Amino acid sequence: MKFCDIVINISFANLKIAKVPAWLDLDDDIVVKDLDLDCVRSLNMYRLTDELLQLVPDVNNFRLTLRVIILWAKRRRIYSKALGYLHDVSLAILVAHTCQQYPNALPAILVHKFFLTLNQWMWPLPIQLKNQQTLESDFSIWLPVNAADLYHPMPIITPVYPEDNANSNMCMANTSVVMEEIRIGLATTDDIMSYQCGWDKLFEDTKFFSRYEHYVVVLASSTTPDDELEWSELVESKISVLVDSLDRHHQIVIPHLNPECYSSVCSVPLNNNEQSPTNKYSMWFVGLVFEKTAQHVDVKYETEKFTSAVLSQAANSNIRGEGKTIVVRFTPREELHHYLPGSLLPRRHASCKPSARSAARATLRRAKRPSETSVTALVPSKRQKYYTPYVLEISRTKSHEFTW
Repeated sequence: MKFCDIVINISFANLKIAKVPAWLDLDDDIVVKDLDLDCVRSLNMYRLTDELLQLVPDVNNFRLTLRVIILWAKRRRIYSKALGYLHDVSLAILVAHTCQQYPNALPAILVHKFFLTLNQWMWPLPIQLKNQQTLESDFSIWLPVNAADLYHPMPIITPVYPEDNANSNMCMANTSVVMEEIRIGLATTDDIMSYQCGWDKLFEDTKFFSRYEHYVVVLASSTTPDDELEWSELVESKISVLVDSLDRHHQIVIPHLNPECYSSVCSVPLNNNEQSPTNKYSMWFVGLVFEKTAQHVDVKYETEKFTSAVLSQAANSNIRGEGKTIVVRFTPREELHHYLPGSLLPRRHASCKPSARSAARATLRRAKRPSETSVTALVPSKRQKYYTPYVLEISRTKSHEFTW
């Protein structure tokens, strides 16, 4: 629903009473005890907001600090619930926790203490605003002894019953990116507190497209505008599968997902130096950092796992239609101009046409590219004790296109 161009979510819950009295206290946990899970989740959005305002010592300081932190997260590209980053609920709980630790601090100090606290926090120790409630009901609450909760890397627990992890879909790769941004934020606020720079520096863009040498590009397209939104949302919901798979690759140190979705009408460059038909694409970019000893990195296994998850979800959701396409490309930074306008790229890539030096480097790279191989190897996963098979079958610059 939109009102004056403002998106408004209206929650609904079916209470098991004949009439809703004016004195009904929705903050009482007894209200949600006998409801179904969907109604509990709907009511808990209101209950969580009200509980946060009661748990912080100064509401005005909390609100102003939260606005600053949300703006920082958006500018630093770590704000997206769907893609496993921080979001409004998790940030509100983190800011409220900082306010509890420093009840007399002003917003400027709270912003600095926010970064200081999180940088020193011993994850995966959970952040909680109050002790967990125990009621006799069928709802499961977050506990570190539960199998489903044991491996959450950055647990942020909601303060209303039934308690849950607001960061349950954050993977290890995104946690590494968030913690690096927190360290940068701490260093920046240290400089601000010592009058070495202004607050504008905290909200500087990450310059994502000049930060890495290599990228994975996910492109989703459909032939009809009616299917475009549905298809792109489905693809976006599964990108976390791709990021998690890339994070497990033995030659990739960090896969950094840019949460912003870019739309562009373009023709995707193919491997045979031809252009695909011009179409409108929704695009997501993942920056990659390789091991220093990495050579001929292949990501076919990861891209096929991702596309299989997308097509499987499409089949389960009865999403039909012709022309729905996924293209996954491994792309060096010099070729980003094929997908993005020059205003989003570093200055040396501002022109749509690559420079003579860039073209020469690309030609040399293609000349040195090894022939296609088919090798099966067992390599250890970075964070698990078991071994995972990786099939290396194609050169690193080939794309994998799947049409539904």
